[in-house]
Amino acid sequence: MEIFMKKKFLKTLCLTALGIFICSTITMAEEITTSAVIPETSTTVISTTDTTVASTTNTPTDTTIVKKKPKIKSTIKKISLNKTVLRLNKKDSRSLKALYTDKKKEGIIWVSKNPSIAKVNKKGVVTGKKKGTTYVYCMSKSKKVKAKCKVVVGNFKYMAVTFDDGPSPYTKKLVDSLKKYNYNSTFFVVGQYVTAKKSVLKESFNNGNEIGSHSYDHAKLTSLSESDIKSEFNKTKSVVKSAIGIYPTLIRPPYGSFNDTVSKLADVPMIYWSVDTLDWKNRNVNYVYKEIIKSADKGEIILLHDSHPTSVDGFIKALPELNKKGYELVTVSELFKLNKKNLKPGTMYYNCY
Repeated sequence: MEIFMKKKFLKTLCLTALGIFICSTITMAEEITTSAVIPETSTTVISTTDTTVASTTNTPTDTTIVKKKPKIKSTIKKISLNKTVLRLNKKDSRSLKALYTDKKKEGIIWVSKNPSIAKVNKKGVVTGKKKGTTYVYCMSKSKKVKAKCKVVVGNFKYMAVTFDDGPSPYTKKLVDSLKKYNYNSTFFVVGQYVTAKKSVLKESFNNGNEIGSHSYDHAKLTSLSESDIKSEFNKTKSVVKSAIGIYPTLIRPPYGSFNDTVSKLADVPMIYWSVDTLDWKNRNVNYVYKEIIKSADKGEIILLHDSHPTSVDGFIKALPELNKKGYELVTVSELFKLNKKNLKPGTMYYNCY
């Protein structure tokens, strides 16, 4: 009996001890499990011996932060083009001029609405690809300011109508009429008249017209000494640059009078004419109008004078008919460029056939 009781006591003691061990083991396991479980979205570390937070950094693991690009503010307030309509033939190239103020150098870009009809490069040079109509846009890089030009690719006849002896009180009216029809001309100016008409000459140049020299005081150059010829050229160059920012690109000697000395001293090409309308002699609007219409043809260089109101009015009267007949009036330099002909300094040119 005593032996049995001892065995029973020992068994109970062992079971009790085992229970304590098991409970202790379970408790420790729970503590370990508690300290090992860390939320995915947190790097919080909790001590197994106390509840003090060692470090906390809440950083999502699957979220990508996208920063919005700052909006570009346009520093260009307005853009205007020298033409609202540009006409050209297939494979021909013509330039558009953009006028704008860009103090912070934002820059501009050129875009064609339909490059299969006409494409445009980064300098505003438009090239005809096939017959049709499209638009070319010039815009600030922010694309908030823009101007557009209608481009017509067709079958046009290029010619040049030139004006001597200005600028005059009638030149402004002439410049406005050219702009209305999106035409251009070359103006051979007399240097002594330029300063008083600076603004008109600048406007004319900005519209895409060409400014050439017609000497300083309309002297017959062949009757002058070499030094005097130089003076005529240089003084005109100076006043023209003061007005438009560049030197004259061509020279037309007064009366068409030139010799080897004049040619040698001319640092730009010299331009004569293929058609003399004699508008200076026959000062009648209808006469001038009829002469222009009668003489119009591809490659012609027609001579007129913007010093006479009848010449200006006769020319303006002819514009609708020239437009209707498919004539495209361009500057002398552009006429030669479109016909793939080079102009050389000191050489006289009479036409562009």
